[in-house]
Amino acid sequence: MKKFYKQILILLPFVFLFSSCVDITRNIKLNKDGSGSETMNINISSQFFQMMKGLAALDTTKKIDVYQDSTIISEIKKNFKGNDLIELKDLTSANTPDSGKNLKVDYDFKDIKAIAVSMDDDEASKSKSSIYMKEQGDIIKFYYEMANQDSENDNSMSELNGQMFEGRQFILSIEFPYDVISSNATTQEGRKLTWVRPMNVISKAGSKEIFEAELRK
Repeated sequence: MKKFYKQILILLPFVFLFSSCVDITRNIKLNKDGSGSETMNINISSQFFQMMKGLAALDTTKKIDVYQDSTIISEIKKNFKGNDLIELKDLTSANTPDSGKNLKVDYDFKDIKAIAVSMDDDEASKSKSSIYMKEQGDIIKFYYEMANQDSENDNSMSELNGQMFEGRQFILSIEFPYDVISSNATTQEGRKLTWVRPMNVISKAGSKEIFEAELRK
C-alpha cells in the first residue's frame, strides 16, 4: 500500500504535491498464511483543503468539492474496486477540530503483498517495493522494503515537497502471529512492532525504507 494516500486523495491535479499535509497511521494484524487486516487512519490538515480550494478556483472545468465526505469516500471506493487481494470492510470520513479531516479505512487482505502494493495501476507497474514473511532456517523472516520511484521533477520541486512534509509522521504497526526475536522497529509491545518515520524522509524521490524482524517459529 505504498503511497496509498496518493490514491485516496487523487481528486484534482497536483494533489500529490499537497497531500503532504497528512499524517498516516497503519495498524496491521498478520496471520500465519500472510492474510490479515488493516485499519488505516489518515489525518488531513485544513491547509490541504485550503490549497485544493485555491486550485479548484483556477480550474473552471472541474466542479469537485474536495471537502465533502461523499466525494472523499467515493474516490477511495473507486481505488478498492478491481483489487482481488483486498476487501473493504468499513470507511468513514469525519471533521477534525482544526477543520481538517480524519479518514479511517478498514479492510481485509488475502496476501501479505497487499501491504506493499499500490492501488494505482501505473504506479504499481513501476513500484520497487517488496515484502515477504517466510521461513529462513530456524526463524521466520519478515522484510518490507518501501521504495520510492526516482523523481522526474526538478530539485526545487523536491525541496518544496520535503518542506511541506516537515513535522508529519508515518506510523506502521504490525501485530505478528509469532513471537519477536529481534527487529529494527522503533518500539515493541509483545508481538506488536511499531515503526515511526518522518514523512519528509520517506517521501523523498528515490528513498528506501526497510522494516524487518526475525520471528520465532
